[in-house]
Amino acid sequence: MMQSGENALSALISKKGYPHVKVTGEVEISEDRTKARVSYNVDEGVRVKVGHILYTGNFKTKKRILQREFKMAPGEPFSLEKLLQSQRNIRNMGIFNSVRFKAIGLREKREEVHILVDLEEKKPYFIQGGAGYETNTGFYLHAKAGDSNLFGTNKDAWMAGEVSQIGYRSELGITDPRLFGTQIATTFGLYSEREEAFNQDFGTRSLGSSLGFSRPLFRHSTVRFDFLFEHREQFVRDSIGDTASSEDEDLFKPRSILVTTPSIRYDTRDSFIHPRKGILSSLSIDVSKGIRNSLDDFLKYLYDVRLFTTPFDRLTFALLGRAGFIDPFGTAERIPDDQLFYLGGTSDVRGFGENMLRIDPAGGPVGGLSMLGGSAEARIDLGRNVEFTLFYDVGYVGSTYVESLSEDTRSSVGVGLRYITPVGPIGFLYGLKLAPEEGESPGRLHFSIGYTF
Repeated sequence: MMQSGENALSALISKKGYPHVKVTGEVEISEDRTKARVSYNVDEGVRVKVGHILYTGNFKTKKRILQREFKMAPGEPFSLEKLLQSQRNIRNMGIFNSVRFKAIGLREKREEVHILVDLEEKKPYFIQGGAGYETNTGFYLHAKAGDSNLFGTNKDAWMAGEVSQIGYRSELGITDPRLFGTQIATTFGLYSEREEAFNQDFGTRSLGSSLGFSRPLFRHSTVRFDFLFEHREQFVRDSIGDTASSEDEDLFKPRSILVTTPSIRYDTRDSFIHPRKGILSSLSIDVSKGIRNSLDDFLKYLYDVRLFTTPFDRLTFALLGRAGFIDPFGTAERIPDDQLFYLGGTSDVRGFGENMLRIDPAGGPVGGLSMLGGSAEARIDLGRNVEFTLFYDVGYVGSTYVESLSEDTRSSVGVGLRYITPVGPIGFLYGLKLAPEEGESPGRLHFSIGYTF
């Protein structure tokens, strides 16, 4: 405890501009050994202040952006703690390959210390591209290009596009990780999308803009507020014909929607790509308001929790639970099909076709206002980056608008093999339906890039 006191006093005094402080503790025990007299001798040393702060290597990054991350200014008391914090802040910007600090005059115990910040910038411009196949999208091709240090202000700007068998999406976006110098990250985006999901008798066209704010709340928690303005149109797919649009003409009229989404996220996973322990949990509420009609007047609640544990070196258990509920308000009588919950497929209940957990008498997908889902996986490391998987999935879709041929709760079991790459696993999984309906296939093979959860 004496040594702890010495360290604590040294740290407090050092912050005041005394980096060379020395604290020595002494104790005298009384003759009857019932009392102790404790004293600390403090040698402050030279009081040091910050001189010039010089930056080298920031050929593109503006000096004011670096000064914003620095915790000391010229003329202020010199603090080793603040110096290390400043170095961490600049390194965490993510736009430098290396960040080196040198305090000139500190070793010589001068009264004024000049700080040299030597930087090596990353190349800010990037082009990315990819192609592949996934069960829920079919064949796809995507590309992205941008500038990770726009105008030298540590802002990330990009444009991206993707084409797949179910449609296309293009977007423009910009992210500011430190809005007005605060810890609030801000992202603004514009997008255009057309989607015809597998097994759906309708498609959607959307054009919109989004604005999001996020900030760390505690060590593992992040809060977000997102705003979305979207022009959306639901249409009958060409393969179905035009007769379906006569069922409810309002559902196929263009709609304008304003959505506000507060959310909170808690993440203690040890790895984003290949988690072996930790928890990932999120809760969000979509407050949706239709501008032209009341079809999109609802609250949508979504909760998701994932647990990872590794009791043995080569065995990891992964558990997933999720719930969703749509609560219409105002004069809304019917929620459009493109806003309902659908389950079945690679990302939730494997063994079923995409969106086909519940089906109507004609064999089409059925969506609902409520949803529950769960999955359990045993991931066994076979060595040589190969992983064997056993899984059980269950899903529930309720509060439907149409008659359903199948039960509202259905489940599946299955096995799979994954190959673990530096950017995530690639795998084939086969799900077997438990209690399939008459005429249904017994199961389904799924191919996925990355873990399904």
